[in-house]
Amino acid sequence: MKKTIYILTLFLISIIQNPLFAQEYAFEDIIGTWHGYISSETFGGYNDPMTMTIFENGFYTETSGHLMPTIYPNTQQCEYDAETNRMHWWYLQLVYAGQYFYQHFYYDVVYFNNDTLEMHYNYWDDPEPHPQVGTIFLVRENLIPPPLNLTVEIIENNMMLNWNAPDVPPGSELLGYNIYYKFDDEMFDMIDFIEETSYTHSGDFQPGIHSYYLTALYDLGESDPSVEVEVEVLITSIADLIEKKINVYPNPASEIINIHSDIDVNSILIYNSTGQAVRKLGGGAITQSISVNELPEGLYFIMVNTSKGSVTKKIQIR
Repeated sequence: MKKTIYILTLFLISIIQNPLFAQEYAFEDIIGTWHGYISSETFGGYNDPMTMTIFENGFYTETSGHLMPTIYPNTQQCEYDAETNRMHWWYLQLVYAGQYFYQHFYYDVVYFNNDTLEMHYNYWDDPEPHPQVGTIFLVRENLIPPPLNLTVEIIENNMMLNWNAPDVPPGSELLGYNIYYKFDDEMFDMIDFIEETSYTHSGDFQPGIHSYYLTALYDLGESDPSVEVEVEVLITSIADLIEKKINVYPNPASEIINIHSDIDVNSILIYNSTGQAVRKLGGGAITQSISVNELPEGLYFIMVNTSKGSVTKKIQIR
């Protein structure tokens, strides 16, 4: 019984360590553009960036130069052998006296899951991978591009977002955009989904850093994030925005003061020049008319408390 458990344990470990065990794939799954690196401890200890594009006909290009011909360009080919689980790369290296000599490389596919591919070097007659001789690690290029040219600006008391739609790849459908937001050091949260390329974010924007990014949502999935844009809100800018929304008139006044606000008003306080509160009223109406004919002449301060903050206006009563 113990022996059976031990064998089963080894079997499970082999599956965990070898995700290819239960995965079926073919050369067609590797076609596309990949970014990553190629490295070797044995041959000089290099670790070079690599962009590799594999085409349907087996032709490939790569930018590191380690798998590319130096003398005969455009002779490089590759194939995948499912039986040995190896990628085979070759190119024409030398032509001499009518004979053609090719350079061959074999790499065992040790990990291939979704958009990540890792291969380790094989000697042609040795099935064992040798990562110290050569390792190729690649991530597939994003086929669902993010939104472009995101901008954010403050207009009145709103954050106005604008961006450009990405170039939609053939065979995919752009459904819309997810909008992500955070304040200062908080975590990003998705605040909305929209199909247009502009968005108005309304809220109580406290002084600090307000950050945004977008993703494009396709029928294939969600894209990588767009560029992140930060907007700094200062205390004075918020006060200015509130003050523009509130109007007190006439000034000077003798009988009636009108207070008009485009922001929800919670309360109104009137102070005389010595700082004594002489009148307190509730909010609610967009425009309120206050009788002041009983107040002595002089300078007064009207504090309007809104849902966005407070603002104080000076007014002369005659």
